[in-house]
Amino acid sequence: MLAEYVIWALRVVSAAVFVAAAFGKFTEPNSVRHSLADFGAPARLVAPGALALPVTELVVAVLVLFPATAVAGCVAALVLLAMFTVAVGVQLRRGRRPRCSCFGVSAPVSGWTVVRNAGFAVLAASALVGSVAVPGLPWMLPTGPGLGLTAVLVLTVVQVRQAILLRVLRAEVAVLRANRPRTGGLPADTPAPDFELPDVTGRRTNLAALLAEGRPAVLLFVHPDCAMCTMFAAEFAYWRARAAGRITLVPIGGGDPETNAAWADRFDVTGLLVQHRAEVAGRYRLHSTPAAVLVDPRGRIAGPPARTLADIRELLTAAVEESPVGAAA
Repeated sequence: MLAEYVIWALRVVSAAVFVAAAFGKFTEPNSVRHSLADFGAPARLVAPGALALPVTELVVAVLVLFPATAVAGCVAALVLLAMFTVAVGVQLRRGRRPRCSCFGVSAPVSGWTVVRNAGFAVLAASALVGSVAVPGLPWMLPTGPGLGLTAVLVLTVVQVRQAILLRVLRAEVAVLRANRPRTGGLPADTPAPDFELPDVTGRRTNLAALLAEGRPAVLLFVHPDCAMCTMFAAEFAYWRARAAGRITLVPIGGGDPETNAAWADRFDVTGLLVQHRAEVAGRYRLHSTPAAVLVDPRGRIAGPPARTLADIRELLTAAVEESPVGAAA
């Protein structure tokens, strides 16, 4: 009987994890779309993926609970966890930390994300082993009819309440943020970290050379696998034309030089510099793409970084309008 209680508990908790994850995504659809884009999902799949992902998680939760589908549900849970963990590992290996909208909270992935997923995988694997060993175990406790349903409902209500409170809190934070300057990155008026990087042809340049003409420079950190970066790349020619003679627009990619060269050629992103992983972005305290920062002609940080497409466009517009043609230091 003790074994049956343990197996039942493993299945209910596994189902609750996926229910919580799904509800978190349903309450923050915009964050899910941004996360998928940050992880490199094609732009055309971001919107449908943001809906399909939580629906899939709910289906997995239901499959895990019922005896006839428990084995299939546990296998599906392990597959989803494995896919996500591999995706996180690939991003971390590339030196990127895209934001993950897990359980309704958007935060950059880290080694902890991998550890947490490993814990959930152990839980699902244990539930799988138990379901195979005791295939006829009902989804409610044998001696407590309705307790299985009650447990799942209680966990779901708690999660919904948490999601509602979280949305209210985020609304309050959004109001506060709207009334204060953007933060993050290096403080304004501090020296911009120097760097020397090759472009896609192998020609090397550094920050001093980029500022030599006495114009401010916008360092734009991108990555070929970043969907939002690809969306901005389609606008690059427009911004290059607007910036001409006023500011120096410096796109900085990351990863394999050949991949960056092909990406730059496809979208006409001229002057693309390539960092090996994210060593230069790290010096500027920027850990996701796209991101942009303005460096004044003195080589100092001119303001907070821009981390979204809207903020990047705003930063570029302000920099162009405030820099006269032929500006000198």
